[in-house]
Amino acid sequence: MSFLDRNETGFLEQPVHFSPSDSTTVLSVVWFSQLPVSVLAAIGLALLIAYHYLIAPVLHGHLSHIPGPWLAKITTLQLGWYDLRLVRNDQIYEWHKKYGPIICIGPNEVSVSSLEDTQQVYSSTTRWEKSDYFDHFMGYGERAVFATKPYSEHRARRKLIASFYQASNTFSKPEVESRVRERAQAVLGLAACYAWDNITQLVFGPGFGTKAIEGEGPEKKFLQDLKSLQLWGPFGGQFPLLYKVIVTILTTLTQQYGFLHAESQVSKWSLERFQKAIKCPTVRTSHSLLGRLQEMSKKENEPLRDSYIAAEALDNIGAAEATIAVTATYLVWRLTEHPSWQERIREELQALPKEGDGLPSFTDVNGLPLLEAFLNEVYRLHPASSGKAERVVPQAGSVLAGIPVPPKALVSTCMVAMHRDPDYFPKSDQFLPERWLEGTEAEAKARSSRLIPFGYGSRICLGKPLAIMELKMLVAAIYLRYETKRSASCPPASMKQTSTHDAMPQSLRCVVEFEDLEPTVKA
Repeated sequence: MSFLDRNETGFLEQPVHFSPSDSTTVLSVVWFSQLPVSVLAAIGLALLIAYHYLIAPVLHGHLSHIPGPWLAKITTLQLGWYDLRLVRNDQIYEWHKKYGPIICIGPNEVSVSSLEDTQQVYSSTTRWEKSDYFDHFMGYGERAVFATKPYSEHRARRKLIASFYQASNTFSKPEVESRVRERAQAVLGLAACYAWDNITQLVFGPGFGTKAIEGEGPEKKFLQDLKSLQLWGPFGGQFPLLYKVIVTILTTLTQQYGFLHAESQVSKWSLERFQKAIKCPTVRTSHSLLGRLQEMSKKENEPLRDSYIAAEALDNIGAAEATIAVTATYLVWRLTEHPSWQERIREELQALPKEGDGLPSFTDVNGLPLLEAFLNEVYRLHPASSGKAERVVPQAGSVLAGIPVPPKALVSTCMVAMHRDPDYFPKSDQFLPERWLEGTEAEAKARSSRLIPFGYGSRICLGKPLAIMELKMLVAAIYLRYETKRSASCPPASMKQTSTHDAMPQSLRCVVEFEDLEPTVKA
């Protein structure tokens, strides 16, 4: 179409030609200009809000320069969705494979996957604080070592109990090994009860350890409930208020959801046992965490509060049980899935001298190379942690993987990505224990430095020596007496590890068949 345009004098100028699309544009502009001012203001406000919350964070946000999915730079909902589906760790690993060693996983969250960056984030020299995530692990209104956020406070509290769990102290105490040996002989897949019975005696002292394996007391029931509660953990973290409402409604309507009160039940149980144990004179002189803290309390300028000691006991019990339960479960399952390795490790154990109970000493078991290699591969593919070991970037900011990271951003290492780095672990998705027995000394050192199932730096898990003893003696106790075989009720898919805090298998169970070995082998 065309029309004649008049100049200011009123004379006609040359025709101006418009295409049909131009005509549509003109009509649209005319229509838009005729809208009420209030509507135009609303549209403008909507555009400003969209720019501020959707476009600006991607283009100009303080983490916009860090690689990662664009939606993660806008909202926590994307990662929250994977969290609710219990696949958070798997998704972060996939993002690392796509975007590289440093990625933005939330508007204020960063994940790294290299050893060098891990050293910077968790090193005792950089001293980054823990995030508010660790507020969830307070007990009785107190912060145990694990829940303490500032580095200086953590260092002071760590001194109270660090030596208690040192390898030289744990491995040299006959009362510790004898308790582990006794419990190991009774366990047939009851990994949680096994770990619970060991840690409760070590924390509360002789006479106050549980017998959950035998089913004496309420412990076995609330341990089962704790595992069921794990699957609800991400939902509670994402929607805490809604979670409380739902828990109240469900537990009021039916007993089926009684497991949702498991944490409060354990907290109440632990406090009651603590109150009994702390009054016992023999506990003060025993090799126990309570005895240790009571002794240290006398040396402090300000005596330790009972509430703090109770919180430390609760935290140690929960952490030790969860870590051992998960790792022991995957250790037995993997040995069952790899019968040739099961036989090789059994032969390694059979060659050791035995003590009165038919088991070798821990010192001898701890030196077995095949068992060590197999356990390392279990650690690598099945770390007993959610991976949310968040640290807060200090005020000076930092540089990770060559990229500036601003102050107050949350940073954590993706353990799954580090443990599956193909440069150090070829065929990284395959379970290959032999990798720990191969290669040069330098290659072995590089692999070992990237294996961090117990954490890294000054805040590494204090109970690591106890965990190693429990796991290795458990293998000795089971496989010198039994052969484990696959069960049709436990397909590999049921053992897929979730991204819950303690990284439980999604089926919350592991079923294997135990067969007695020949009597000559038992001796």
